[in-house]
Amino acid sequence: MPALLRRVATTIEELGQVEVYDLVMHNEVTDDGTDWPSITVYFDYSQVDEPEEDEPEGDAPAVT
Repeated sequence: MPALLRRVATTIEELGQVEVYDLVMHNEVTDDGTDWPSITVYFDYSQVDEPEEDEPEGDAPAVT
């Protein structure tokens, strides 16, 4: 398990700027009956320089 966690952490770091939404850990059973732990990572690449969707675009005045 420690090796799996280290590998997941390294892989996430190698992706660069990402936002991790969830980590799901589960065991699968291999054909020979051995438990095989795995982790599914749900993430999205962060958009560092793009404005948020709810911000007004351009120089248009905000309507209140």
